[in-house]
Amino acid sequence: MKRVLVALVVVLGVVAASPAFAADYYIMPVAAKSCSPQTVRIGEPVTCHITLTNSTESNIAFYETYIRDRYSGSPTLVSSTLTRPDGTTTNDVCYDSTEAPVNQPHFRCDALGSLQVGQTESVDITFVYDTPGTYTDTAETWVWVIQGGGTVSVYDDSQSTASDTITVLGAPASKADCRHGGYADFGFASQKECMRFLK
Repeated sequence: MKRVLVALVVVLGVVAASPAFAADYYIMPVAAKSCSPQTVRIGEPVTCHITLTNSTESNIAFYETYIRDRYSGSPTLVSSTLTRPDGTTTNDVCYDSTEAPVNQPHFRCDALGSLQVGQTESVDITFVYDTPGTYTDTAETWVWVIQGGGTVSVYDDSQSTASDTITVLGAPASKADCRHGGYADFGFASQKECMRFLK
């Protein structure tokens, strides 16, 4: 099986890429990602929207597609939904994994389907953090194509990636935590807003 390297980096949906050339084929997967809300409190859900497009600069269909969503910290997966180019959806397409080729904790979304040139699919992954901090979440995509009667794997650790950053704030445990300016430590604009959160 021949491996074809694609050099492609996408950060927050801004594309910087050069197409890979395999025999007579240009293979151009384009990833983008955004997480919302980007600032939450512990226990509040975050949803990251990840898209994979078979760019019109490609001239070959993707036989199969995969997404590996690498995270920092220890989020808990709540749900995941795949939306195909025709608008159909499938739930629970991702799961926790430490398997190769990522070899570190990530949400793994396998066998998402084929993509014709110009088509886009998306995966929405919802999760929660239970520890305050600033976390970077990076999606990596893999695609397979058919070339010369065989399947060619197109991948590289730095190709077809997209990242976003999430800030997780702590939550006050009592009204005392809100007093003497403590409200600001939890991202509240005022003591009153902090105390209202506890009700």
